[in-house]
Parts: sequence; C-alpha cells; structure tokens
Amino acid sequence: MLTMLTPNSVLISDDATLIYKPAYNRDRHVVIASDQDDTVSSLDTLFRLEGFKVFTCNSAEAVEAALDQTQVSILVVHFDAATSLSVLAMTRAHQMGVGVFVIFSEHDIDNTVTAMRAGAFDVLKTPFDPERLVNGVRDLMRSNTLVLPPVHGHRQVVIRGFSQLTPRERQVLQLTVNGKSNRESALELGISARTVEVHRARLMMKIGAKNTADLIRIALTS
Repeated sequence: MLTMLTPNSVLISDDATLIYKPAYNRDRHVVIASDQDDTVSSLDTLFRLEGFKVFTCNSAEAVEAALDQTQVSILVVHFDAATSLSVLAMTRAHQMGVGVFVIFSEHDIDNTVTAMRAGAFDVLKTPFDPERLVNGVRDLMRSNTLVLPPVHGHRQVVIRGFSQLTPRERQVLQLTVNGKSNRESALELGISARTVEVHRARLMMKIGAKNTADLIRIALTS
C-alpha cells in the first residue's frame, strides 16, 4: 500500500489506478525554452493539444524569470548544448519536481550522459520524434495522477506530489534540500520557524516523505 497522503488526508490504497487524461493538465504549465522558431511553434501546438498551459522562452534569462513566476510541471529545452545544460542546472536550483526534456541538435554521448545525471527525464536529438516526447510527458504525468476506487458512484481524482505544492512549500523544500534548518529557512523567508515547520509537514504529506532525509531523497531523485 502506498503511504502517500493527499492534501485532504485521503489514504491512497492499492486499488487506486494510475491514469492520464489531457483534461487533467489544465492547471499544469509547460515552458518551451528554445531559440529555434520551428521548435517553439511545433511544441507549442503539441502541448496545447495535450491540455497544458504553454509559455515560451527564447533565452536562459527568460526561463529563469518563468521559474520565478510560475509553478512549472514540464520544461523542454532546445538551445546549444552548453546553454541547455546550464538551463537544466538552473532549473534544479530553482524548482524541485520539474520534468525536464532536453533536445540536442547533435548527438553527443557525453552531453547526453551529463544531462541525464543532472536530472533530465529524457534526452532527444533533432529531428526529434514528437510521439516519443509526448509519451514521455504522459508517463511522467500519469505517475502523479490517480483515480481512487468509486465511493457512492463517484471517483476522486488525486494529483500527487510536486504539482500540489504551493510556491511557499516549494521554497521551503528547496531550502531543505540545500541543507537549511527550520530556523535558517525562516530567516531567509522572513517568516517564523514554526511556520516553516508547518509548511515542511504539509509538503512531506503531499510528497509522501516519512522524514526529512526521505524528503531530500525524493526531491533529488524526482
């Protein structure tokens, strides 16, 4: 039995079903980061058809601004190799739980390995297969979407994990992963240590972490 608890404290049992529907993506944000107009155009259409809210960025600076302003579920990066890897590292530093897909214009095994080790969910090479990209995104979204067994003829849909975190909970998570104590996090955020404790308890419940060490492990391996 999974020990994940939803924000409404519903225990998810073995009877829960992993499921994917584009309709569930209406509140999920995708950032397409590329300086290639054809890539941006094709991916914008692709993800809108999947129900996502889509933002486009043509520079690393624009990606950073988007991460500061929006809770991002999926990031697709297609710059030159050095810029793409830099954006991937920046994303890991800004937000936890973002599914990053990297597209390289040339096949380079070293860059591919570096991207995967840095947390990319998948690495593709141009000309990339749109179906492979969509299937990868669907797999990622499906792993966080469950339909509970029917109760009185109704089924509850639960969106698990990082997508449920509030901006403040994401900040607390990032500070925790960076090794900050509750008191240190409170000073940086300008709130009380007790408030940090509450945020950390809530995000642990949403992600399904048993303790702080487990929370960090889940965050770093997501």
